Amino acid sequence: MRRTRSTSTAAALSGELDSYRRAVAVLSAAFEKVARGDLEMRIAPLEGPPELALLRDDVNLSLDVMDAFVRESGASLTAAAQGRFHRQFLVRGMPGTFRDGAQRINTACDTMQEGALALADQDATRQLMVDKASEVSVHVAAASTELGASAQILAASAQSGVDEASCLKRNPSSLPANSPSTVTSPLSFTSATRASFCFNRRSRTDVRRSTNRCVRAA
Repeated sequence: MRRTRSTSTAAALSGELDSYRRAVAVLSAAFEKVARGDLEMRIAPLEGPPELALLRDDVNLSLDVMDAFVRESGASLTAAAQGRFHRQFLVRGMPGTFRDGAQRINTACDTMQEGALALADQDATRQLMVDKASEVSVHVAAASTELGASAQILAASAQSGVDEASCLKRNPSSLPANSPSTVTSPLSFTSATRASFCFNRRSRTDVRRSTNRCVRAA
């Protein structure tokens, strides 16, 4: 009787030991796949004591959490890279360190969004400055053209007066005593010079005003 009990106990222990050995082999093969980056594999039900079923459930739950963390982090970071900052990491269901990591990813995405908005504002300001600078350059070019034309008119008038004065100096008798002088009056030169100066001053004032408006707008 005692031998029968001892034999049955030994057989039960041997069967339980075999169950643990098979479970260890299955777990070893599963963790080898996980180490290679396969987070989609799951462990099938294990035969043996109830403790093996609990072990299987714990391992599969760990794989579920890791798989979800990898998927969510990839989705949120990809969306942030595309400018869709509203797609954040879904923290719900993430335990412990995984939740902390998810919150850090969301904080990083918020920082990226702030940087993108600041960059957009800088681009808008830069474009406004370029438009204002183009407007000022147009005014400067127009003023330069008008100044050049005025200078040519004054040079031609001065040269004409000089030529007439030289001609009269060489031949004073060519001018009749009763006839009015054909030499351009110094007063007319003075008036023309004053008018040109006033025009040039107004042109420079317009350019300064345009430049000041550009600076204040920037």
